[in-house]
Amino acid sequence: MRAGWIAPLEPDLLGEALVANTLHGAPRLASDLLARADAPTAARALTVLTRGSRHHQVCRIALGDALDQHLHRLAGSAIDIAQQLGDPIGVLLAAALERQPDPALARAVLSQVPQHTVSLRETAAVAATQALQTGGENASERASLLVHQSIRLSELGRREDALTAIDEAVRIRRALAEARPDAFLPDLAASLNNQSGRLSELGRREDALTAIDEAVNVYRALAEARPDAFLPDLAGSLNNQSGCLSELGRREDALTAIDEAVRIRRALAEARPDAFLPDLAMSLNNQSGRLSELGRREDALTAIDEAASVYRALAEARPDAFLPDLAASLNNQSGRLSELGRREDALTAIDEAVRIRRALAEARPDAFLPDLAMSLNNQSTSLSELGRREDALSAIDEALRLVLPILERGHYFLPDAGLRLVQNYVTRCQEAERPPDAETIRRMRAVLVAAGVIAEDDQ
Repeated sequence: MRAGWIAPLEPDLLGEALVANTLHGAPRLASDLLARADAPTAARALTVLTRGSRHHQVCRIALGDALDQHLHRLAGSAIDIAQQLGDPIGVLLAAALERQPDPALARAVLSQVPQHTVSLRETAAVAATQALQTGGENASERASLLVHQSIRLSELGRREDALTAIDEAVRIRRALAEARPDAFLPDLAASLNNQSGRLSELGRREDALTAIDEAVNVYRALAEARPDAFLPDLAGSLNNQSGCLSELGRREDALTAIDEAVRIRRALAEARPDAFLPDLAMSLNNQSGRLSELGRREDALTAIDEAASVYRALAEARPDAFLPDLAASLNNQSGRLSELGRREDALTAIDEAVRIRRALAEARPDAFLPDLAMSLNNQSTSLSELGRREDALSAIDEALRLVLPILERGHYFLPDAGLRLVQNYVTRCQEAERPPDAETIRRMRAVLVAAGVIAEDDQ
């Protein structure tokens, strides 16, 4: 509260309605005023327009027009506001960048976008793509931009494009590392780490393991020589190696890798929690899965409880960065609780995961619909365990309806998950004493045949 004034309520719905009403009569007013506004005033105006855009289309139009007209002046403020308030300002900023390609501005924008973000994913992808179009960068710089592009495209569900970008980065960095290993081996390892993730997302499990094994070997040698510099990278590659090993059924090896990653990251987080707590939570989440696969259920629950606790605190402080991670940990926490017979608690956890992922998927379906379908599948199981058969069938039916179009386009596929969806759908139908929908079964079966999960003549 400032002297003599009472701080205004936020959000100010009445004020936003007044702004919207004014803009109906003068649609270019916001853009004209922003042309003369100083930086703090411009930021405040963008904040009001962003909040108003959620309820008033005229505010959204005015916000997009303002960004188009004053892109260079407002881009930095827009990035800050997107992190604070979320959609739609990041999406509109991305659209403005696409309409006014400027590699120099794109590079500046890319340097300001945080590593973890939901609302600025489109902005980061557009900026990375435009930054690559200058043609004047050296090979090392081009590879770095390709890595950025690959990560951002993957976050938007554009998995094939993401793999294409990282494959080129690996080729460039491998050539550089062969010529100057001391300078470029770390960059090659980083690209291999990311390449493994992209291959895994497309179901190429053996190739993914080959890439991550090479990354681990490089980082291990580097960390032995310079632990302060490369232990975090080694832990990150071990984390990803564990996932690849698990997907190939090598469960003991997968647990060994993730245990080492957790040990490294716990030590790093104790020394520098602001920097390394998110990484520790990620590895604890994965460690829980590995422990569960080996029947160590209590240990698995302990690990996921810690991960969920860390992610909840992080998401409360920075929802734009960490809400997806919180949802993932709640999804896995529900499974661990269910394994130990704590069915009501399991349903509570998965219900929260579904709520978060539903909101994320509404804004970015390509990125988050597969995750929502996974959580709906798990929610269906929890409901079934509690005897709520109709609700269980509704959840699994929604999961299939959401994910089938994505699977049929070939943009996303996890063979085991796809098969489980069909099996669980049939089981839920039997429990509710309803026949499975023949068209749904036909479409899902075609997907599984195309992916090589089942043969054409399998029943």
